[in-house]
Amino acid sequence: MELFGRSPTHPTTGLEWLVLAGLLGVIVLSVLRAADLPAALLTSGAALAAYIFDRSFAIPFAVAVAGLAAFVFRKRTVHREPEQRALREGTVFVAIVALYALGSQVVHESWEIAQQNSIAIIDFEQTLRIGHELALQRWLLDHDRYLPLIDTAYSWLFLPFVGGTLAWLYLTQDRLYRQYRTALAISALLAVIVVALHPVAPPRSTSGSGLIGTHALVGGSDGMIGPFDAVPSLHVGWAALSGMALYFGVRSRLRWVWLIAPPVAMLFMAMATGEHYLVDCVVGLVIALIPFLTIQWVDRRLGGPYYFSLSLLSPRTIGRALNAAAREIADDPRLRGTVYLLGLLLTYLLVREAVDSGFTEYWGYMVAQIALTILILVTLSVHFSEQGGFSLLTHAIVIVTTYADTFGTAGHLYDRFSSYDKITHFLGCAAVASAMGDLLINMSRKGTISWAPSKLLMVAVALALTGGIAWEIYEYVGDKLLDTGRHNGAEDTIYDHLRHSRRGHGGVVPLLVAFHVVERTRFGPETASRGHDR
Repeated sequence: MELFGRSPTHPTTGLEWLVLAGLLGVIVLSVLRAADLPAALLTSGAALAAYIFDRSFAIPFAVAVAGLAAFVFRKRTVHREPEQRALREGTVFVAIVALYALGSQVVHESWEIAQQNSIAIIDFEQTLRIGHELALQRWLLDHDRYLPLIDTAYSWLFLPFVGGTLAWLYLTQDRLYRQYRTALAISALLAVIVVALHPVAPPRSTSGSGLIGTHALVGGSDGMIGPFDAVPSLHVGWAALSGMALYFGVRSRLRWVWLIAPPVAMLFMAMATGEHYLVDCVVGLVIALIPFLTIQWVDRRLGGPYYFSLSLLSPRTIGRALNAAAREIADDPRLRGTVYLLGLLLTYLLVREAVDSGFTEYWGYMVAQIALTILILVTLSVHFSEQGGFSLLTHAIVIVTTYADTFGTAGHLYDRFSSYDKITHFLGCAAVASAMGDLLINMSRKGTISWAPSKLLMVAVALALTGGIAWEIYEYVGDKLLDTGRHNGAEDTIYDHLRHSRRGHGGVVPLLVAFHVVERTRFGPETASRGHDR
């Protein structure tokens, strides 16, 4: 088994076994004093896994330092339900690593395109006169006594810094830890998408950049990044994210050092070693810091990290959610019919793949899309059950749209009929418009918003227009990642946007939303019930 191109390993000498055992012992003892036994088991297990796949003591050492710092500076921190907390976070960690590794494997890049994109970045930086990578590397080579230190720091301080930050926040500040962990996961997902859509070769392997890989000069491997993933620089992005998390979590003046020093140092090392362009580093900063700051802002507005905490993975919460979903499906005939019909379509795909393997190249894509549709419908129906849930019209349009899109892909109707794409666009826009009308009215009935019907109409139309643009992006991403064949170039995209604005969204969307606003706001919240006991 390989993870990020590395196979599991184990200590080969008595000294290595002794050092590893000593570090794990320090982690267990310090975390036991700083928190609890489940936290000690989780952190020591994570440190051991990091050593097995990284063959370095750097991450276990960083976790040990984090445990000691948590005990010395914060003493003992008591957490609620430590067993469930450790189980949940361990599951989340494994899932994030597995999904990132899977995403990295399924992305198919082109060396020629990566080279072209790399040269385009060089031209862009020269136009703006911000391409200072060559000057930084020349300074480093002129002072080559620093070269081994900088290469070693770039290679071995990145993941230990992130791992140590995770461990320290987990032990001392649960809310900030969850915000930081979620931002890491979001930025990793965004990085995979960026590499899939825009592969870029690193400067050291791009002819014309004038840069070399300094790791090779000191006998190391030729860089720390792959041949296609120069953009974004997660080295810089995650160093800045970790520093910002520590800035929020540390009370002393040292917080300013954490905020400034890690990103500045990593920015210099990434550019001077020939691993990244300045543009790569800026993109890395954006995809790492914006999710974290957004989560911070939302959590402050909502009064707690509920929407981003992933606390739904608690076994008790899962059980309550499943019971609520089962009750809602049983009580609401509209939702029950939709789940049955979409479930039938999902069953068809599963059975046909079993008896006719390979009947479509996009089987996994379609299964995931239908399952996600069912999950969203059930979740929102449960959340707004007392307000009426989704209307019959919304359920009907969602069913028709899902069937049309699935058979358009499995039956190659997108390829055989040029106008079929327009049909699914029309239905998709109608589904978004109808759902937006329902959701806004449900929010009004629940008291979340208090808008007049005219404002509900305008906001719903604006959201549906945005949904049309999102649908185009969705098609483009799906075609790039899985070659779904639904995106037919820039001209097709421009035509679809114009058609949405002038015909689809310009006519159908307002009518659908107006229908919901007029029909459903005629009745007060007291008549929102569907006629069954709760």
